[in-house]
Amino acid sequence: MTVLVTVCMILLGVSAYLKLPVSNMPNVQYPVITISAAYPGASADTIARLVASPIEQEVMAIQGIVSCYSTNYVGQSTIIATFSLNRSMEGIVQDIQNALQDAQSNLPKDMPTWPTYTKTNPSEQPIIYISLTSEVLTAGQLYVEGAEVVQRYMQMVEGVGLVTIYGSPPAVRAKLNADKLAYLGMSLEEVALAIDRGNPNLPSGKLDGPTISFTLDPNGNLYHARQFEEIIVTYKNGAPVYLKDLGDVVDALQERDIATYYWSRESGKTTKNAIIIAVQKEANANTVKISQAIQDKMKELETILPRSINLAVLYDQSISIIASINEVQETLMIAFVLVVFVIFLFLARPIDTMVPVVALPMSILITYILMQALGFSLDNLSLLAIILAIGFVVDDAIVVLENTVRHIEEGQKPLNAALSGAKEITGTVISMSVSLIAVFIPLLFMPGVLGRMLREFSVTIVLAVAASGVVSLTLSPLMCSFFLKMEKKGGRNRLEEFIDNAMKRLLHYYGIVLKWFLRHKPVAILLWVACLAGTGFCAYILPKTFLPPGDSGALMGSFVGMNGSSPDKMKAIQVDIEKIIQSNPYVERTYTLTGATAAVAGNQGLLVAVLGPRDERPDIEEIAWDINLKLRQYIGARAGVAPIPMITFNTGSNSNTTGAAGTQYQFELSANMDLNPLYKHTIDVVEKLREIPGLLNPMSELDNTNAELKVNILRDQASALGVTAYDIEKALYEVYASYIASYIRTSDYQYRAIVETRDDDRRFPGDLSKLYIRSSNAGIIPITAVAELIPSIGPSIIKHKNQQNMTMINFALKPGFALGDATKAIQAAASKILPQNIIAEFSGDAATFQQTTADMTLLLVIAIMVMYMILGILYESYIQPLTVLSTLPVAGFGGFLTLVLFNSEFSFYAFVGFFLLLGIINKNGIMLVDFANMHRENEGCSHEVAIFEAAQARLRPILMTGFAAIMGSLPMAMGFGADGKGRMPMGLMIVGGLVFAQCVTLLVTPVIYLYFESMRDFFGKYIKRD
Repeated sequence: MTVLVTVCMILLGVSAYLKLPVSNMPNVQYPVITISAAYPGASADTIARLVASPIEQEVMAIQGIVSCYSTNYVGQSTIIATFSLNRSMEGIVQDIQNALQDAQSNLPKDMPTWPTYTKTNPSEQPIIYISLTSEVLTAGQLYVEGAEVVQRYMQMVEGVGLVTIYGSPPAVRAKLNADKLAYLGMSLEEVALAIDRGNPNLPSGKLDGPTISFTLDPNGNLYHARQFEEIIVTYKNGAPVYLKDLGDVVDALQERDIATYYWSRESGKTTKNAIIIAVQKEANANTVKISQAIQDKMKELETILPRSINLAVLYDQSISIIASINEVQETLMIAFVLVVFVIFLFLARPIDTMVPVVALPMSILITYILMQALGFSLDNLSLLAIILAIGFVVDDAIVVLENTVRHIEEGQKPLNAALSGAKEITGTVISMSVSLIAVFIPLLFMPGVLGRMLREFSVTIVLAVAASGVVSLTLSPLMCSFFLKMEKKGGRNRLEEFIDNAMKRLLHYYGIVLKWFLRHKPVAILLWVACLAGTGFCAYILPKTFLPPGDSGALMGSFVGMNGSSPDKMKAIQVDIEKIIQSNPYVERTYTLTGATAAVAGNQGLLVAVLGPRDERPDIEEIAWDINLKLRQYIGARAGVAPIPMITFNTGSNSNTTGAAGTQYQFELSANMDLNPLYKHTIDVVEKLREIPGLLNPMSELDNTNAELKVNILRDQASALGVTAYDIEKALYEVYASYIASYIRTSDYQYRAIVETRDDDRRFPGDLSKLYIRSSNAGIIPITAVAELIPSIGPSIIKHKNQQNMTMINFALKPGFALGDATKAIQAAASKILPQNIIAEFSGDAATFQQTTADMTLLLVIAIMVMYMILGILYESYIQPLTVLSTLPVAGFGGFLTLVLFNSEFSFYAFVGFFLLLGIINKNGIMLVDFANMHRENEGCSHEVAIFEAAQARLRPILMTGFAAIMGSLPMAMGFGADGKGRMPMGLMIVGGLVFAQCVTLLVTPVIYLYFESMRDFFGKYIKRD
């Protein structure tokens, strides 16, 4: 029966492993909505007042709103709303739709498109970026191929969700000569009207004959610039004036200032006008399989697309996932070999090692089955849980094996020894498993986004522990009865005799030392108190951080030019930045973007750099540091890069992978005050932060020196000439804001026909004198007759938080400066100079770090309380659980001291390692207390004799389980694997804590047991007397 069940579990486990979806992070539905609104040509102030504020007002009235951020710059507003986790996304979407509908009456009527929204899920970032480049096609033609062919093919791949195309749609631009318009006495609005009428798109009906109906299909639609050129705008002296007579009509782009460059080291050249397509997967889809399917589809596309188009993968997330999976497999094998070696070292019988050899993979396979049943995925967190589980899932099997071997050595037959050993140790195995599970119960109920992200991690470990307990009490005794019986026929070998003699000598010396401690109990108590104090001291002095970025193989950053930088200036900066990035020999591909779009402001640019294979280059942080050193020497712009993190706990609104100029962390200042005083306080804080030695490149995104040209309307003169303020603003909008005269409609998409003046007529303030508007009583007049131009400055970006003005200070950290030290220093500096009405707080990863560190102590207390309650139920005692829990400070001191000695940081990984350490080291106390209690019940001996015999009898299993856990975590402590450096603090915490605790708890815990048992006897007699 047991054999058949085992075979079934193996088959089901392998099947579950192969079917588990593979992704970067757990599938968590974030209640975050991103709203985008475009109002071309409007200043940041106008966007903030007329577009963002009405939408924010409606969104803030939605039930369950947590925060509402908006970023407003020239022509564009992006609003990010985060809602309570207990709200469903379906309900939020409905409320957002209603809010946008209600806000429409307060938005500018001439917005070209109404605001749109998307459901934002930071855990589902694009899994692959595809680049389209061509030396022949124009940017507009390339975009059409990308949108109408590539994007459609990508959406056909099973498991693909959203497919986003980055670039600019094509547009027909009529660049008119302002002098010719003035000569003809025409306004630009009249030209736009002529274009619209020359490109109609109206239904024409049909003719119904006696037998046939004819659908009318006039060819009024125009598609290319050469067709628009022939539109007759007006007549002059009886001769037609064509659109081409008024200026140049060209096939161009909707986003006139956008510049996208793609470079690869393989080709050695930069291709302009690159199109990037980002592919996101559906929930619970397999990232690796989708990535492979996409690349197969790309091969198919190469036969369909024009030969002049080059398709290439810019960044593939599955590469890092595959590396993580391979790392798990390698770590499994290494830990497996090390654990087997430890067991063999202690038992010296090769056949005995078959018990844990089978128990380890069986426990992991059962875990895979349960993960599939719960809808989990193989991601960075669940894989981390599997790696950690390797070190302790064999503990239960080792305890059963060792106890069975002890009974055989006492003369019992293997079958009887297996049965009696399993029965005798069942309570101990259950206690060990339950106590380890209890450590992770608080993490299961941890609130917030971080709690949801960690839930899958915690459950995976709980499943592995539970599976280990089941295997050890069912399969392991069966294997012991079979294999140990075979071994007994072969007799004892020399190695077995050597190991047994060594264990006897170790037991002898251990007994001598233990007797000394039992006679000098205060020494043991002082040692325990010193460990408790040392734990607190080391925890206090350790630098604290959140998550190391890991090595994803890609860098992301940005560059910021001076406020008011023209598109040409930004393109020149873009070229310089690319050269600096490409000078690093480990950068294989780059993509850069400039131009005022929904992604960046006009004086900003984005960049992505993909690195070569991990085994052929230095660590990603070294490469980023080297590039940043060169970028800081560039005087044309502020620029920087940062590694794209492998694991992110993105909390939704206003959380960025990288901020301005490659900075990683954000500090917010918000207040219900005008922007100018808030800006002044922001400058003061930035100057103060630059005095902190460990901060790198602190800067504010707010810059109030953006060049502006105030148009002061002369209302008396305008009224006398029959011109209204609306006429003036409408004329400015038509000429300088990419006025949409008509639409070009294809079978799949809709593009724009735009009118504007020539580039040479729109460069300098004096060019506004060439702008003419129609007067109701004076014909065509220059705009300077009814308005005066006043040079001014203003903000290039305006941010809101919960309908208040907000500024954001971005910063990065120098190597060796911990995030915990940075947050303390920043808060201390800001509190000295900011008034009380300004709210100063961190956002993004820095805010998550603060919240996590605040929760750590509470979670630790809750975990200890849960362990105490569960142990109290198992032992039916208030006192004995304290004996078991007394092992915690000893292990904690060993772990924290190891981090200090290795000059490491207390990161999130180390925090998880500390939780694991608490659960693992409990097993020492449980084995001692269980055996002592059993010995007292069976033999009726004293507490001193019972605990001494327990320590002697359980020394070998304690050492075996301890060293098995140590060996399982040793590869992590040594930094083995693709992301080994990031997980190293976790391994150091576990290995250091266990090594120290293995030595100390075997001496201190028996003494504490005696003290607590004496206390229990005293209170027991007292209660009986009463």
